[in-house]
Amino acid sequence: MLLKANYLIFLKKILLAFWLFCLYNAQNTYAQDYQIDLSVQNTFNKIFSAYDFKFDKLAKYRSMFKYSGLTPLNNYPLSKQDSYEKEFDEVWKLVQNDFLYQDRLSNWQKWKQRFHNQLTTTEAEKKAIKEMLSSLKDEYTSIRDDFKVSFEPAKNENCVIFYKLKNNIGYIKITDFSSPNLITQFVNAIEKLKKTSAYIIDLRNNPGGSVDIAFKVFNILARQGEFVEMVGYLNGIKQKEILTVLPDKILSVDGDNLEYLKRLPCLNYNKPIAILINRDTMSAAEMLAGACKYNNIATLIGQRTFGKGVVQRVWNLNNHCVVRITSENYFLPNGASINGKGLYPDYCIENTPKVDNQLNYALSFLSKK
Repeated sequence: MLLKANYLIFLKKILLAFWLFCLYNAQNTYAQDYQIDLSVQNTFNKIFSAYDFKFDKLAKYRSMFKYSGLTPLNNYPLSKQDSYEKEFDEVWKLVQNDFLYQDRLSNWQKWKQRFHNQLTTTEAEKKAIKEMLSSLKDEYTSIRDDFKVSFEPAKNENCVIFYKLKNNIGYIKITDFSSPNLITQFVNAIEKLKKTSAYIIDLRNNPGGSVDIAFKVFNILARQGEFVEMVGYLNGIKQKEILTVLPDKILSVDGDNLEYLKRLPCLNYNKPIAILINRDTMSAAEMLAGACKYNNIATLIGQRTFGKGVVQRVWNLNNHCVVRITSENYFLPNGASINGKGLYPDYCIENTPKVDNQLNYALSFLSKK
């Protein structure tokens, strides 16, 4: 009996120890989950803190940053005379619903019937749309008569140039963020240079392009951090979207929906990074440079950037024209808008006609890391 009693006491001690162990792990797991939840909640509060924003829970929103590519407006047959007015009317509706500066639309109704029964040719339609969009006094809202713009870039387009520099430093130049092949090329560059000690990413003279592509590059460079905050209009509703990279996923807001998405893996291996910028670094390139700067991923070297702090939605017309409508302001992770101001480098370096002082400074800077 004594042996049996001792056995039961021993068994109870084991069960108690096991229960305490489980409780301890549960508390740790809860603490970790709670920290993650707090991070998400802070982002959620940031998104919905502006009381004047409207959110339609019944609307089927698409993520605003996905509109950075070219999409067809409508497939109206140009052989029909009324198709020109239908397409003009579609552009009119897009401006009414999605144009960022709504205070400039007080007299917008007058344009709806302005060219009634007058648009009988492609040229007449282009002229009418151009006149209508010009009245908005926005340099980025326009119609471009450019056949080449209406097609995807060639698949073999080389938009990423890379090689190894002295002191075992890798150099990667991104020419723009328009090619659908950029991510494949960028990953290839990172992998080929993974034995280097640091990276120089050259965004000089980069005119920008797709926000989505720039965000994917940020995924590759960042373990976590906020990329950009965009505020604008979609389908006539004012809303805000924040794109954030978490260690194992993306946090995005699509209308009033909090959404977790699959992310690309971080491949920068915690190496020092210098990003080169100049006065012709624009738009999505400024987004990437600013996101890397304010998440302590990279040091900016060069000149103040262009200062294009707005985003356009872009559509193709049937006549190979491209319509761009400014629909959003964007803000960097520190809350700053760079529109008309530009992004300032950490080290302001001017080039001379024959010497790339900015690249040389970056080499020297990273060699000391």
